[in-house]
Amino acid sequence: MDASTLAQKVIPAILDSARDRDSLRAALEPAFEEYRFDNPEALLAQRAGCDKASVFAFALCVGAELSLAASDALLSSDKFRSGRLTVGHLQEIAEVVFEGVSLVGPASPLRRSHLIEVAEGNPFAARPVVVASSVMWGLVGDTHQDPDLPASAELMSSGVSEATFYSLLVSGPDATRRRDLALARLPLDMSLVVKEPVTKEHWSASIREATIANVNLVVELEQGLTQDGIQILNDAIHLPIAILSEAPLDSTMFPLGLGLNWRPRTRWRPAKKFTRRPNKK
Repeated sequence: MDASTLAQKVIPAILDSARDRDSLRAALEPAFEEYRFDNPEALLAQRAGCDKASVFAFALCVGAELSLAASDALLSSDKFRSGRLTVGHLQEIAEVVFEGVSLVGPASPLRRSHLIEVAEGNPFAARPVVVASSVMWGLVGDTHQDPDLPASAELMSSGVSEATFYSLLVSGPDATRRRDLALARLPLDMSLVVKEPVTKEHWSASIREATIANVNLVVELEQGLTQDGIQILNDAIHLPIAILSEAPLDSTMFPLGLGLNWRPRTRWRPAKKFTRRPNKK
């Protein structure tokens, strides 16, 4: 079962005002059992560090975006007219099927990898869960880079990787040597190299694009790290990351660890069926 079919089966059950929790569970569990974990969106969610429950949540959100029938059902029931699943919908699924875990909160892998956003403004339960546009385009086969990436972003080969570190802080006067060291010591064969991300959107897109493409992330700094950058890097525990600068970086900015290998990070997942490679420059 793919994401669209999953959404078409599950969303009417969620929206049925006459059902109780037992009937909702009876409708949801068979659909979840039939869903395939080798679907493209499932592989992407797993690369972002998602467990089974979060993979299902992501698949439902993707399916709601892809299926006109699911979107129509959501639009007809939502006075805010978002046409998307909401925090309340997913929280009810979590309580009925997954023992109450939060699927789209700030600590969730889907949020930390910037694959989704939760829109503000509506009452909490009615806040729409929005799959990033670049994620949706990637899932339907488009290979264009995320438009929020810095213009300098490029994909580079790591060559023969020594694969010593999963995260690196590299400083020194020679920019080429800094980059070569990082590319050689990170585990994946390709890296997304981003120069001087400035805005929060730059940082979010960098994490998202590296996750979609299943590559290392190498960030080259000139002016140092912003608070947004520090927070987003510390959240992205699923990615191999190197931070490069001419001046030494204060490792205490990364609160979960110290030194060159600055923090423990979750194990990276090799690419399977779905990998979007950013365009080489």
